[in-house]
Amino acid sequence: MNVEISDVTRRFGRTQAVAGVTLQTGPGVFGLLGPNGAGKTTLLRMMATVIPPTSGRLRLLGRDPGGYGPRREIRRRLGYLPQNLGYYPGFTVTEFVEYFALLKDMPPGQVPRAVAAAVEQVGLGDRARAKLRTLSGGMLRRAGIAQAIVNDPELLLLDEPTAGLDPEQRVAFRGLLRDVGQRATVVVSTHLVEDVGAACTEVALMEQGKIVFHGTPAELTGRGEGTGAAGDAPLERGRDIALSPLPVAVLDPGGHLIALKRLDLSGILRGEIAVAKAWGMLGMRLPARGVITRAQHAPQFFAALSELSGGRMIPAPGGVPFTHDGPVLGPAGISAVTSDND
Repeated sequence: MNVEISDVTRRFGRTQAVAGVTLQTGPGVFGLLGPNGAGKTTLLRMMATVIPPTSGRLRLLGRDPGGYGPRREIRRRLGYLPQNLGYYPGFTVTEFVEYFALLKDMPPGQVPRAVAAAVEQVGLGDRARAKLRTLSGGMLRRAGIAQAIVNDPELLLLDEPTAGLDPEQRVAFRGLLRDVGQRATVVVSTHLVEDVGAACTEVALMEQGKIVFHGTPAELTGRGEGTGAAGDAPLERGRDIALSPLPVAVLDPGGHLIALKRLDLSGILRGEIAVAKAWGMLGMRLPARGVITRAQHAPQFFAALSELSGGRMIPAPGGVPFTHDGPVLGPAGISAVTSDND
């Protein structure tokens, strides 16, 4: 494995940006997906040896980056595009990429050809002599990608690489990722689901510094099939479901709330909905789907029950009974992205 991460955490003062992450990946394109602030950039910076982990174990290209010697060797063999890459405005594209090639200790005799190839790969061959200050945001991003691939890295780390690229450039870039992934490990941090679906062979979802899903794009797509609004892509729905906070309410046989677990990002009404689903199951002595059937076939009867319950019964999936040798010990209700997913 080119990347081995075991129970890694990273703190900045009292803030825990990465919380006990464990990952392994080898050759291919690995997508690191999640909302802004999820911890993706911090995890990528640790992989790039920019910052050390607060705790846990990290091995890159078979080496421990804790020591100066191994860390220097790792840096020669990796490429890194940070989210915000600094540059000298007076450099030309060629000079910019050449500068990074020399920082990576590439043999001087190999640098001109490698620089020309990298610049051509990102579609800037006709702007090789242009000053960086004259380039658009998308062109600057492509120059940044060129410096990351100039040394033909064994480990390529890219933080939001398609930011500023137009649709045609993004399609070309995904082809570049797939090509590099044939011979190296590519880790792409992004919040764009379509980039993951088009280029990645493996994906992990991060939320609040933790990995909440790790699998293939097809497996993530499978979570979203048959759910969500019409027009939403299954992969996007799968992401939303995997990232969804899931409140759980547990009642006793008398309908009294004995436990409610609501994750930090769940909506303030999600807990109330979970309680109502559990209450409906208890009142009807049916799982929530059975309550739906009754409501559909006997709407007046259900309306009367709803009035008697003070509106506490919700005819939607998500209420289930806990039983032991027959008797119902109590119900539980959950409320996530969609009732069908519940």
